[in-house]
Amino acid sequence: MASEVATGELHRGSDRKAQKFFAQALLEPNENAVAQAAWASENKSLQLTSDALTVDRGYEARAITWAQNGRWKEAAYESQKWQLDQPFDLRAAMYGSYYASLGAQDYEGALSIADLGLSTHPTDPMLHNNAAFALANLGRTEDARFHLVHLPGSDDDDYPVFLATRGLIAFREGNEAAGRESYRKAVEGLLKSSRRADAAAAALLWALEETRIGSVIAPETRGLGERLLSSSSPSPEARELLKRLDDAKGAKKEPVEGP
Repeated sequence: MASEVATGELHRGSDRKAQKFFAQALLEPNENAVAQAAWASENKSLQLTSDALTVDRGYEARAITWAQNGRWKEAAYESQKWQLDQPFDLRAAMYGSYYASLGAQDYEGALSIADLGLSTHPTDPMLHNNAAFALANLGRTEDARFHLVHLPGSDDDDYPVFLATRGLIAFREGNEAAGRESYRKAVEGLLKSSRRADAAAAALLWALEETRIGSVIAPETRGLGERLLSSSSPSPEARELLKRLDDAKGAKKEPVEGP
């Protein structure tokens, strides 16, 4: 009960009261209280103790916490256990497939999580997007395009995210021009929606594709992502993507011309 009150206080903007109620809830926590506290800690000063994270069936809280700390393999693992424990919970499938793919680069695992989620939520667009992202990274672009059919149009708030996935698929099919156009529109759309961190991630994913093919505009696209990050501390996702770009430097092909 205290954790629910705390969440309500957060929504009302009363951080101090929320922290007080969360502290009360975590004295004898159950998995729901710890999960709510973990979500609250994402953008707040609340810190979960190691004892709280050991609560029985606390898979959701551990998945969130490990992701916040860039421990992607652990986050994906706990998400799988969360999904098995609560197979109808859309968030388990959505976040688990995201952690496994974007963070851990476990695309087979991400696809498995997304597919299981789609068995109970067959029309969810973000699950279809995550499945398409994983499939494209596995080189299965035709299968990835099957999932694009289920994505909503430009009036959807997440349309720019779906555009970025279209960009990835186009790059993996060798259509760099279409890939660049999709990524460019994705970044612009996310910025227009004031989703700067997501725009930075899209730009860095774009840079990874340009780096993969040895494009001369790879530094430019990376620079775009870094500029978008300059006003705040990089998210765990951004740090992972930047690390991946650094690792890719030594494996570049001969440069190819940009658009």
